Amino acid sequence: MIIRVGFTRLAVVALLTATLLFQPVMLQAGHFGFRGGAVGGISVNAEGVVRQAEVAAQNQLRDLIEKELKKAPGDMNHPVQMRFISLKGLNAAIAQARAENLGQIPDEIKYLGGLTRIQYVLAYPEQNDIVIGGPAEGWKHDGKAKVVGVTSGRPMIQLDDLLVAFRCVHRAREEGITCSIDPTQEGLQKYHKVQSAVGGQFSEQAVKSLQEAIGSFDITVKGVPENSHFARVLVAADYHMKRIAMKLDPSPVNKLPSYMDMIKNGTRVTNAMPRWWLACNYDPLLKSEDGLTWEIRGQGVKCLTEDDIVNADGTIKHSGKSSAMAQKWADMMTTQYDALSGKNLVFGELRNIMDLCVVAALIEKEGLSQKVGLSIPLLSDPASELTTLNWPVPRKVSAQVSLVKASAGVLMTTSGGVQVDSWLVASNAQVNAEVGSIREKDRKSTRLNSSHIPLSRMPSSA
Repeated sequence: MIIRVGFTRLAVVALLTATLLFQPVMLQAGHFGFRGGAVGGISVNAEGVVRQAEVAAQNQLRDLIEKELKKAPGDMNHPVQMRFISLKGLNAAIAQARAENLGQIPDEIKYLGGLTRIQYVLAYPEQNDIVIGGPAEGWKHDGKAKVVGVTSGRPMIQLDDLLVAFRCVHRAREEGITCSIDPTQEGLQKYHKVQSAVGGQFSEQAVKSLQEAIGSFDITVKGVPENSHFARVLVAADYHMKRIAMKLDPSPVNKLPSYMDMIKNGTRVTNAMPRWWLACNYDPLLKSEDGLTWEIRGQGVKCLTEDDIVNADGTIKHSGKSSAMAQKWADMMTTQYDALSGKNLVFGELRNIMDLCVVAALIEKEGLSQKVGLSIPLLSDPASELTTLNWPVPRKVSAQVSLVKASAGVLMTTSGGVQVDSWLVASNAQVNAEVGSIREKDRKSTRLNSSHIPLSRMPSSA
């Protein structure tokens, strides 16, 4: 929830604070405890309160990654247009590591062979296997507690997130996968009272009173475990989007100005507040005539908006409409999303997990595992002893106030959240006879082994 109070030439913005860095608590069940990537610049305490991370804590996580990360082996360190990962081989490689290597999982498994996106899903009945494929490269530490591609600088797709996407695929169908950061009704009531008392006289004390009135925002995550790295990405992406929109952080992309800069000249604000959220943005999937080859297409993520009305009693009514300026900012966010994801890695991570969710929904909806006779319990069974990282659950974020110039009126802005409609994406497909040609590239690819377990297949040329 972001609140902005406009009056003559000055406006007050109440916003969640900090940049995101979450400190993980590792689980070692079954000797399995690889660490996930950091998510931006805040810490979460035992009560779930989000605060700015101390430099020492951030450096400690950075040092841990630098110590553990190994260079991609052999040809896997080079960028390729397409790398293929066998889910059957992935499940087997993890099982072998648990049995023979004290659960120490090689980086090529942690980071799924260096995949930076997933473009294809191929089912092989004769091999009892499903293969996923996409652009890939070697990996490195970026110096800021992130593991990124050596060539593109984009975040790696992580096994930890794949486990969550595959294990929560039924929850995704039943309740969806969402996150939101919202004010409490009590906080909005108090805010209106203070606003009425202050009128147009916004002294430093009045600004402080407004901030104290709105208080903290509640963080809600649905469809995936709240303590997962996956959930961290959802929260962080929503959070950073609003910091850019409200000019709390400078936009890393020149063609994406803040919403505050867009409205400060000539726009009269009202009691309608724009709400933005990030959602799936895929073209119709392409499938072969036999339904065994699928291509996932599209940018992956888009920004949507709607105007909400905040009532004096603290309730919110959805209008079903959006202002022209709020829609313009959402469209710009969508257009610049790819460039943004290359600058602020959390947006690339969000696209990665959306790709994983689409793959999981597609496999389940089409019954591909049953068609090929594939069993991957370590990847897909929620009851598996193979555990994901356990992170402190973010529950609340405090408000912060800053001043900007604006036109007259009052504007309040909710943070909106993230909505992953992976089953809707998986339900939108069309037959394409040419998509099956990717199978020939897979057949000619060179198998890459981890401890003699077929993990990934990579074409010998880019």
